[in-house]
Amino acid sequence: LVLLLIAVVVLVRTTSNFLTAQSNYPQNLISAIDGVLVVIIVVDVLRTVLTHFEGSGFPLHPFLIIGIISAVRDILSVSARLALQGPVSGASFERLAIELGVSSGVALALAGALVLTQRNGNQT
Repeated sequence: LVLLLIAVVVLVRTTSNFLTAQSNYPQNLISAIDGVLVVIIVVDVLRTVLTHFEGSGFPLHPFLIIGIISAVRDILSVSARLALQGPVSGASFERLAIELGVSSGVALALAGALVLTQRNGNQT
């Protein structure tokens, strides 16, 4: 119930902030996309928890999907910051490049794990 409430609150606030924002449209659009992705992650976690409580075991597949969505969300966030900030150099650029590389590596590793679990027919 708490996870569902969190998802609804985040979705309502994200929608409200996006529709009432007056300036900086690109940043508002990125924030809206980020909010929607957070809602998707929370709903996936809720679905996984409900599946576990129904006695179907603990499914691995949804957690891999949640991880991939989270990594892609981080990649989009870093890309948006780079696009909106303009030219970046020095330590700030190195930090953003490392963050982008790590998120990309995590997404690829989780996608590989997802492919392996599907090939083996093991989605739990």
